[in-house]
Amino acid sequence: MNQQVRRAGRRKGAGRQGRIEARQAAGPSRAIWPGIQGGKFQPLSAADMDKVHSAALSILETTGIGDPIDELLDIVLPKGAFLNDHGRLCFPRALMEDLIGGVRLVEAALHALERLGHVLPGLRAVPVDGAVVRPVGELRHARVRVAR
Repeated sequence: MNQQVRRAGRRKGAGRQGRIEARQAAGPSRAIWPGIQGGKFQPLSAADMDKVHSAALSILETTGIGDPIDELLDIVLPKGAFLNDHGRLCFPRALMEDLIGGVRLVEAALHALERLGHVLPGLRAVPVDGAVVRPVGELRHARVRVAR
């Protein structure tokens, strides 16, 4: 009464080699290309980002950071930071808002081993070479210039 069901043989083109051939036959990927603009993925609404920002400022103001080094204390205590009863360094909300408001944008040139591989990412630019993002391991060094 036991009947064995015979399985059909493998389909031609199935498996890893078949997937590789299918990808190559489809042509270049259009998922990413030179000049594509990034910055479109925004998982949080503006209101949610404001809540996160406010929570971070509250934590810095009430909880602070523990075991601050002397060099940090020498810089921030005269500017308005304080040590709470537990010896934690706390930052008033107004001090942090002023600090964040004074931040300047930074432009960095990322140099690759190959001469044509250099990229200069902007705030929304996605660095690509053809349709492949340059791996960080190919970077020789980074030059940072603070925007004035």
